[in-house]
Amino acid sequence: MVLQITDVDILNFALNLEYLEATWYHYVTYGRDIPAELTGGGPAPQGGRKGALTEEGLEYAIEITTDELNHVRFLRTALGELPACGL
Repeated sequence: MVLQITDVDILNFALNLEYLEATWYHYVTYGRDIPAELTGGGPAPQGGRKGALTEEGLEYAIEITTDELNHVRFLRTALGELPACGL
């Protein structure tokens, strides 16, 4: 059996990576999960907490968090109503 990887599979994989990055940076920056409208109803992570950042570190973290959330929004828009990966 040959596994056929589609563009949807690749976009879903990328979206999952962006969820991971966005969630990690959002917890470090704000001490909570990413906004519910971006999770698609998935389960909330357990055990995250806000990082002890300097003022400069917090500025960087806010910028990165914003970028990661925008990546999630972009990929969710690109996928639209396409089915999730079924591997």
